[in-house]
Amino acid sequence: MVLTSWLAAALLSAAPLSGNDEQGAGARRPLVLQRHSISALTHASVSPCAALNLLPLAQPNDANGGDGGEGELRSALETDYVIELVRTVVEPSGWENDGWRLESFDGGALVVVAPNDVQAKIGELLATLERDLLPSERLEVRLLPGGSAAFSSSSGLLVDRATADQRLAGKGALHLARVSLRDLQPVGGSFGETQEFTSQFDLQIAESAVTTTPRRSSWLRGLRLLARATRVDAGALVQLVVSAADPVAPTDATAFDAASTIALDSSLATRKAIGRLDQPHVGFVSFAGTVLLPEGKALWLPVSIHTASGEVECTLDLRCELGSSRPCAVIEPIARSEGEALRLSLRRALPSSLGRVQLGRLGITCSGLSDADPLFNRRFAGDQAPIARFGEAISAEGACAMASSMVQEVLDTDPWCQVGLLGSGLRTLLPPAASNVVTAALATLTGGDGGATIRARVRIGGELRGEFAVPAMVDQPLALWTGVNTLLVQGWDADVASNVAGPSPLTQSFLDGLALHLLLERGVRGELHLSVNAAAQLLTAPAALVSVGDASDLSVHQVRASVLAIDELVSLPARGGSVTLGGDVQLELEVIPN
Repeated sequence: MVLTSWLAAALLSAAPLSGNDEQGAGARRPLVLQRHSISALTHASVSPCAALNLLPLAQPNDANGGDGGEGELRSALETDYVIELVRTVVEPSGWENDGWRLESFDGGALVVVAPNDVQAKIGELLATLERDLLPSERLEVRLLPGGSAAFSSSSGLLVDRATADQRLAGKGALHLARVSLRDLQPVGGSFGETQEFTSQFDLQIAESAVTTTPRRSSWLRGLRLLARATRVDAGALVQLVVSAADPVAPTDATAFDAASTIALDSSLATRKAIGRLDQPHVGFVSFAGTVLLPEGKALWLPVSIHTASGEVECTLDLRCELGSSRPCAVIEPIARSEGEALRLSLRRALPSSLGRVQLGRLGITCSGLSDADPLFNRRFAGDQAPIARFGEAISAEGACAMASSMVQEVLDTDPWCQVGLLGSGLRTLLPPAASNVVTAALATLTGGDGGATIRARVRIGGELRGEFAVPAMVDQPLALWTGVNTLLVQGWDADVASNVAGPSPLTQSFLDGLALHLLLERGVRGELHLSVNAAAQLLTAPAALVSVGDASDLSVHQVRASVLAIDELVSLPARGGSVTLGGDVQLELEVIPN
């Protein structure tokens, strides 16, 4: 009822003035009613949870496969903020003195009663907000076969689109993922097909009956990614967590012929049950870090590693299609009743406010391999899943406070001037001279370091077992997981019913590969400091099914592997250099500044 009454009043106020009213109004401009859509600015969407499991196979007690909880409801701007911005920027005195009206309706619309020229200014302001705060970038991630081609590229990891397209045309892509980016808003998804397998089965014996109850699990053959980004002058700064998975060998099927001696009415009897366990050999490469994707270039992350199940040899191809948005929009002049005209600047989110990908260090808890303890550990990170989450290094509020301090004198003396947050960006309403001061300060803050390319090789006894290359930005940690993820039988338990016991196998996800966590920092004299936290477990032969040698006639998998655990800080000259870490298993790192 209130909404209908307001609309009726608005229509009456928008009607042409009668003769007497027109004579009394003098130079008053005629009012018109117009609808402006703001749905793109205020539309609430559910973003994915800011966490991603970097392993393809679901872990024990992990029913969701590591995806985490529900997504968070997000919107770019609040409706009330858009209304306040329009009233502040577009002829503020008219809303108080001339009877202009502005109201929001359901469905993402602003209904405005104001003169035609004011309506045009409102349309221009909303269009600027959409163009510069809702960018049209599109992130593309491809998994390409083969990983050695990028190592011979003289241009490093960044290659021209034409070169990348030639490789794509020659070999094709195994998988492709596309997501549309919104400034600092996490987006992501899963792309590919689900592969199911029998991960475990129960043998239940009750009332002299034998049953086999299989349990089914799944893994994604394709790509999973989570990303957020902001536009910068050189392209798009993207914070990315991506995992690609594809089989490297046919799935093995292990059949079990399990026998148990059971008690039935004071007598002993033997019962047998048959089960089957599928063992998929999933080759994967997972990357978490911050990268700069220039326009017209493709970023290659090549990986090649030799495992007992087969070779993982692939390249992640990252591209960003840049839209018409710009890092900063300026609307000037904004007339006011007296004094110098003001400049409205709408700045995209600061690149530094992307923060860090928070990654738990790869705490190695294993004391070594033995026949009695065949597993290195459940995962490279002990009992904690290698999960990546987005964190903040510099908050938007902190950047806003810094910008305000640069022009505090102007803010104290002129009530028209403002410095404030605009969604995930920054809005300033200042004289041109003061606006230039803020722009220069933010450019200094976000200039950053060009970073480096890090190339790595893994050797065992002098034999090259793997190599890869990743881009490292200064003060931004990155991580790389690669290898084969498969299942093994780790032990047995027993289901008891009606005084009868039966065996049931327990499975475990097992890694044949390596994990690497790197943080590159620059010292006060320009030297490079590289924090290296790494784990490697490379099988010397495929896992063997060995009988436990008791009356149950059960079997478990036995593995032997070469292992490496590193947690070191390395100092290198400003021009870069190389270092070799480890012992029997060696990790060679080469840092090449950009």
